[in-house]
Amino acid sequence: WNIFSIIPPVAFIIIFLLLVVFNVSKRNVLGLPFVVLTLSLVLVNTDLNFPKIYGSKDASGIELTIFNWNTQFWETNNLNDFYQYLKIQNADIYQFQEHIEIDADGSNFVINDLKSLEGEFKDYQIVGKGELLIFSKYPIIKKYFDHSSYYMRNDIEIDGKIVSFYNVHVPVQIVPSYITNPIKFMNDIEYRFYWREEILNSLLNDIKNNKNLFYVSGDFNTTKSMREMNDLLSLTNDSFRYSSTL
Repeated sequence: WNIFSIIPPVAFIIIFLLLVVFNVSKRNVLGLPFVVLTLSLVLVNTDLNFPKIYGSKDASGIELTIFNWNTQFWETNNLNDFYQYLKIQNADIYQFQEHIEIDADGSNFVINDLKSLEGEFKDYQIVGKGELLIFSKYPIIKKYFDHSSYYMRNDIEIDGKIVSFYNVHVPVQIVPSYITNPIKFMNDIEYRFYWREEILNSLLNDIKNNKNLFYVSGDFNTTKSMREMNDLLSLTNDSFRYSSTL
C-alpha cells in the first residue's frame, strides 16, 4: 500500500467523480447510489477541508504563528533573498526539515551554519539536530538529542506553560530509481514500510509519555487517505480543521 501514499488525495475524488459521471451517463440506477456512498467515505478520509460548507472550529488561547517547511535542501546560493523570505513570515516558531546540502557525488550532508543563523536571526533561539532545525522567539527550556533521528523534541516555555514541539521528517515510501530493478524495488518498499512504522510508533510513545502540552509538525510523506496518521490524529487536534484553506 505504500506506493499509493504518493498519490495526491484529490486524485481519489476525481476518480470517484468520473465514476459518478459514468453511471449517470449509463443511467445505472444501482451503481450510482453505491458510488455516491463510497465517495462520501472517501471525502472523510482525505486531507481536503471544507470550511465554507461546515465551518472551521474556533481556536482559543494564546495566538502563535508557527511556520513549518521542508526546504528540500537548504538554500545556499542566494542566502540574502532566502533569509528575507523567512523573516517576512514573522513567525514565533519556525520548524524546518532538510537543513542539508547535496555535494557533487549526490550525497547529502548536514550544514554546519548555526552560528551564522544565530547572527542573522538574533531574536530567536536556534537548535539543530541533524537535518532538523527550530527557531523560537520563546525560551527553549529543554532540548532532547537522544530521541529518534527522524524527529526532534524541544520543550518551550510559552505564557508560563511548557509546550513540547515535535519536528518530524518521516522518510519517503519509495525510491523511484529502484523501479528498473523490480525485486530491489519491492524489497525496499517492504523495508520502508516497517522503517516508517517504527518511526511513527516511537513518536507516538514519546507523546503518550509526555505530560506537557505539545505541538507536532513536519513532513510525514503521507496523506490521511493512507490512514498511517490515524493514531497520531487521535491524540491531537489537527490544525488544518481550523484553517480557511480547502
